[in-house]
Amino acid sequence: MFNPLSTFLVTALVPVICIFSFTNEQEMQNNIFEAAFQGRCGHGSPCEQLCYELHDGMFECDCKDGFVLHQNGYSCLEMNTTMETMVEEEEDILYQKDASFSAELDTSGDVRGNSVLFSPKADEVEKKVQFLTTQSPNLEQKVPGSTTSDGHTTESLRAADTTPCLLDCGVGGSCTLEAADPSRPGQQRCQCPLGRGGNHCETDVEIRSPRFTGQGWLAFPALRAAYKHVQLELEFRPEAWDGILLLTGERDDMAGDFMALLLHQGFVEFRFDCGSGLGVVRSEETVLLNQWNRLTLYRHRWDAWIQLNNGKHVEGRSKGLFSRITFREPLFVGGPGNTTGLAEKLPTEDGLKGCIRHLEVNDHVYRFNMAPLGDSVKGFDVEECSADRCSKVPCQHGGKCLTSG
Repeated sequence: MFNPLSTFLVTALVPVICIFSFTNEQEMQNNIFEAAFQGRCGHGSPCEQLCYELHDGMFECDCKDGFVLHQNGYSCLEMNTTMETMVEEEEDILYQKDASFSAELDTSGDVRGNSVLFSPKADEVEKKVQFLTTQSPNLEQKVPGSTTSDGHTTESLRAADTTPCLLDCGVGGSCTLEAADPSRPGQQRCQCPLGRGGNHCETDVEIRSPRFTGQGWLAFPALRAAYKHVQLELEFRPEAWDGILLLTGERDDMAGDFMALLLHQGFVEFRFDCGSGLGVVRSEETVLLNQWNRLTLYRHRWDAWIQLNNGKHVEGRSKGLFSRITFREPLFVGGPGNTTGLAEKLPTEDGLKGCIRHLEVNDHVYRFNMAPLGDSVKGFDVEECSADRCSKVPCQHGGKCLTSG
């Protein structure tokens, strides 16, 4: 019997690009596959469940939750709980464009290399997970030796200053010279590790709503199960028009995939790159300085939209055919952390100056204290936000809450 669908498959369903695929003992059931085809979604599309149109007359098939894409690029296979867990681990840990895979576990190579070896057995998957998570990024603070806009380092500037920075800031703290009027020397102060505060980092500090100084940051574990979908809610109180709200990606030099949420000239910008071109979504309204702002962000593959303070949804998309983002670096909040190469990808390298009181990514509400009391794995130059105290004080009859100190 003549089958028009089979004829269409023979003539049209030739993958133009495959990002990667791998097989295991269950053959095609656990494949992580991405392919682009010529044509458009709609009537006659072979996609079994979901279809997304790409650029330049291309489309890509996908599957609903609980299903995995067959290696033919258009069929969907139902997963049981065990299969779904293994696929999520493989996608989170091993997804890498142009990577190669074999059936043996080998932990002798570089974690950042272009070749990753994988074993299909569940216990060996766990070994791989443990190996990669123990090889955590270097989270030592780089601010004291960072490069300034004129090519000097802050260390060299201190050496040239007639007033050296000599404050005793305790274990994990560092002395810094604040920018000052040219006619006066800089003011010395301590930059303290997360959980410590005071003039000499001598006191314990609980961070519920962090305030960032423009040089500090918090680091959280790398995002999981977010390679193609991110839904984010953020409440923040900026004190300056420019600053990085959050930043994460594939590499610490911004050479691979990344996504960044930042303030630039008062507007919120979401910048993301799936590996083949930058996408930028910019709010139409500016933020409210010294007031609490609420931001909602949604990204699915190369499409994204943001909404600031219940304003208009602004949409955008990244370039190219790749639609997944590999997250290997920590999620840095309030500043760039240890990420380098920002000048080529972002319009600002400044950290946020202001407060954050709520951060939720893919239904996980972050706690800002250091683990195990919170979710942070590292932090620097972060203090408790006194402005948040007034949010819990309902003044009546036209009264206004003011904070002291």
